[in-house]
Amino acid sequence: MFGVFNPDQKKSVLWLTSFVGATLYQLWWDIFMDWCLLVRVDERWKLRSTRLYTKTSVYWIICGANLVLRFCWTLSFVPPRYLNASGVLKESFSGDVKNILGPFIASAEIVRRALWGLLRFEWEATKRYSDRKSSFDESQDGLRNEIELTPMKIKQDEYRKSSNAFSVGHSWKMSSMNEVQIIGELGVYATAFWLIGTLAAAHRGTL
Repeated sequence: MFGVFNPDQKKSVLWLTSFVGATLYQLWWDIFMDWCLLVRVDERWKLRSTRLYTKTSVYWIICGANLVLRFCWTLSFVPPRYLNASGVLKESFSGDVKNILGPFIASAEIVRRALWGLLRFEWEATKRYSDRKSSFDESQDGLRNEIELTPMKIKQDEYRKSSNAFSVGHSWKMSSMNEVQIIGELGVYATAFWLIGTLAAAHRGTL
């Protein structure tokens, strides 16, 4: 918020502190809330033991890329132009930076969200698997069977009938809608976002 309303103070200590603080908070939220990636074991921070990707380097690479790209995304909240105290319209970034920054930030954010989604989906699948496994173990008086994770599907018409609820090939039902309904709903959302963007652009006089 400070960067949006005070774009002319990019070199001040308060602006830099707000910029770094907001970005680090977003990074902390990704690692500990959205991914639950690090856990404290024997007074040391380690990757959680339950993981789907076999190579630990995947997690560290995504974390490093997320750190860098998070700072790029925070820059997008700085308006490209602003009115100074004299009422003169000035550029927030000088030279070729303003022409490169916009497309670069947009492209980088697409990459960052794709990488973020890999770990977010992996953690959600791991969490569901762990919850169901614990419930199954309790129902079997502590008897632990080998349970294999299988890919999730959007819809399954009929669950496989088996004495073991976690038999190989079992899929989780993620939605009660069919494919046509899902595509239709996504189309409505896309149209709504497009209309909102068009109205906002028209209001700013950029069309």
